[in-house]
Order: sequence, then C-alpha cells, then structure tokens
Amino acid sequence: MSAFTSDLSVADFALCHRLGLMPLAQVMGTTVYQVGYQSAMYGFGLGSEYGELATLSGAWNDARKISFSRLQKEAADVGASAVIGVEVRVKASAIAAESGINAIEYTVLGTAVGRDRRQRGAPVLTELSVADYSKLVEAGFEPVGVVASTAVFFVSAFALSAERQYTFGASYQTNYEVKSVTECFYAAREQVVAEISREARALGASGIVGTRITHNAAPQTIGGMNIGEGQRTVVIVTMSAIGTAIREEGRQAGARSIRAPMQTIDLLSQRSARRPSRQPGI
Repeated sequence: MSAFTSDLSVADFALCHRLGLMPLAQVMGTTVYQVGYQSAMYGFGLGSEYGELATLSGAWNDARKISFSRLQKEAADVGASAVIGVEVRVKASAIAAESGINAIEYTVLGTAVGRDRRQRGAPVLTELSVADYSKLVEAGFEPVGVVASTAVFFVSAFALSAERQYTFGASYQTNYEVKSVTECFYAAREQVVAEISREARALGASGIVGTRITHNAAPQTIGGMNIGEGQRTVVIVTMSAIGTAIREEGRQAGARSIRAPMQTIDLLSQRSARRPSRQPGI
C-alpha cells in the first residue's frame, strides 16, 4: 500500500479513522480563466440604476465549475468516495496580467477519502471540516455536494449622479444612504441564493449547511459611450455564495425521528464521592 498525502491534522486523521474513512490523497482542481469583454453599451447602461454583468458572472461560474470538476476527477482516479475540507483560493492571475489579459485563477483543494463500502457514482464534494462531517453523519445526514454561485452587478453612473444631486451639492458633507448600491447588494444576494437553492434541489438535497456569502464593492471608471463623452464612474458589486448540500441518509424526507439524549455518568466522580477520605498518617 502506497503512502497517502493530506492536509489533515493528527486529530482529523484520528477522527477519519473512527468514521471508517481512509485518507487517499490530497487532490486539486485549478484553472486560469480569461474574462471576456463586457460592452459598456450592453452592461453599464446609464439609463438604469443597476443590473447584472452577465459576461463577468459567467466567467466566475465557469471557472469554478471547471476547477471543481477537475478536483472531482482527481478524487475519482484514486477511488475516493468523497472529498472533505474543500478549500477555495481565488485571485487575479499574475500570468495573464503580464500579457494584458483580464483573467482569474481559481483553485480548489481537499483531501480525498474512501469508505469501506463501495462508492457508487462520482465522489461527493464537501466544504465541511472532518469534525463537522462527523457531526453530520452522527445526526443521520450525508453531504451530496458543494453548491455555489457568483453574480457580478453594476450600479450605473446615472444612479450615483442622481443621488449626489439629491443632496443639493452637499454629497461630501452630508450623511446619506446610497440606496442604489444597497439595492444592488440585495439583488445580487437574492440571485446567488436562488441559484445555490436550485443546485441543491437538483442534487436531491433537503438543505444547505455551512453557507458562506461574501461580497465586494469597488468603483470602476469606464469611457463615455459616445465620441467626446467623458469618463464615468460605476460601482461593481461581486457577490458569491458557497455551501454544502445535505440530505437525510436512509430515510424519507419528513419521517425523521429525533434521537433521545444519552445519559452520561462520571464514574470517577461517583467513586470518589463514596470513598472515605484518608487522614494523614493512616
């Protein structure tokens, strides 16, 4: 039997052994993905308050799907039944930047594990730690896959300018809510949550655990839409959601029985209470 590699701690390895999981290998999936051109005329329409930049959203989602499929392929090659502790690393590609290409580098890593029973189908991916995976299994549930989505929205220069004018020229001295950006955040969040819910239903899941929603908002200057038109500033909002879809193992939905709590008795304390205290010199 060949030696395995993993990023498991000693405690995690011991817990895997107790669960009947055998670490097989550390697996990875990665891609450097070019981001396509997003037309200002199409994507940054100055007449609307906010909207999605479909080309940018598509680039993020395509890069993630490619990386996860390669991670799953590596796990399948070593005979794994699951990949635990999946870690996502995303950054702007330095290689592409030197060539003047707008690109992202999307990498996912995890530890492929095998079970005693024969695995059917592709290895299951999960973001859960070994400890959380153990709690899930003990509760009678099983992970069915990682669900994720990214949406890139913009807030138009028209909306930002209108809100500044509403403050009667005191935009830098007056406290006020930038409502167009706030509403953009809500719209982006609703879209990514709806998408991961759709993916979970497609996997036959009953819910999603460990969901993490991250966001970023940054100003970006774009050129005018017409010749001689000056530059304008828009706000780009990037919203991402990722989690682990789960379902109840071996039971029909709605037929779950709650396990009774186990009684624990500290025998050492009970024994010490019954034992007479020893006097000095006896």
